[in-house]
Amino acid sequence: MKIAFLGLGSMGRGICRNLLKKKHILHVWNRSAEKTALVAAWGGIPFGTPAKAAEGVDAVFVCLSSVAALRSMVEGAHGLYSVLNKGSVLYDLGTWDIASVLALQEAAERQGVVYVHLPMGKGPEAAEAGETPLFFGGPREVFDRDEPLLRDIGTPFYMGDVRAACAFKLITNLIGLSNNVVLTEGVRLARRMGLSEEAFMTAAESTGAWSYQMGNSGRKVFAEAFLPMRGTLDNAWKDMKFGVAMAEEAGVSCPAFTMLRDRYKAASEAGYGQEDYISVYRLLKDAEK
Repeated sequence: MKIAFLGLGSMGRGICRNLLKKKHILHVWNRSAEKTALVAAWGGIPFGTPAKAAEGVDAVFVCLSSVAALRSMVEGAHGLYSVLNKGSVLYDLGTWDIASVLALQEAAERQGVVYVHLPMGKGPEAAEAGETPLFFGGPREVFDRDEPLLRDIGTPFYMGDVRAACAFKLITNLIGLSNNVVLTEGVRLARRMGLSEEAFMTAAESTGAWSYQMGNSGRKVFAEAFLPMRGTLDNAWKDMKFGVAMAEEAGVSCPAFTMLRDRYKAASEAGYGQEDYISVYRLLKDAEK
């Protein structure tokens, strides 16, 4: 297939690499030229604008870090929605609030374009390995038709409409990112009690404390390896904020999520926003100074 991929951050690059391995023709664009050049070296075809990259393709994937940037790209008289052919599918891989997702869908429908909300799970390592979970929100017939393409990226799950996919991703991020805060406190305590990283991590796998988050980040927390980052703390703060706002709008009390959201906010305000999201751990160290 001929595919446009717009946004070549740490997740996007891994996905592009797998699409190229599967012999898809890949048009690529990124705001920064160096990331475009990297994917072009793997076989991607670089373009100077998103609209040019999207001309004549079978599907468009967008992987941006800001919903404002996405809406600026797709909406308006010269946006992607206005230049795509009727019936074209735009896959949005970002994690946003429900109001924004519904607005993106409504704008697409006005132009005869199909908007699919397709937030991803896990991190860059999974994207590179072709194991990214993909939570599909959109028409079932599009999912059935494009499932082979999505399996070239990772593991797709049909969630229902765009609202369902968005809600699922926000809820699971609330849980996972809350687990991250708990993990940092547990590791800080383990270090203070004299437990070695190897003893703690090896034995913990056989206990109820074990989780994807511990396996993914436990050793990184022990090492206080705040850089390089896999996902920024500011991005985690954004997702927690969107998730808690969704709960409040639904009239559901989530006191633990609300409290832990504020830990990410505090860490961002302390200047750790562009480090790995485990940098919420820094608040514990700061409190002990």
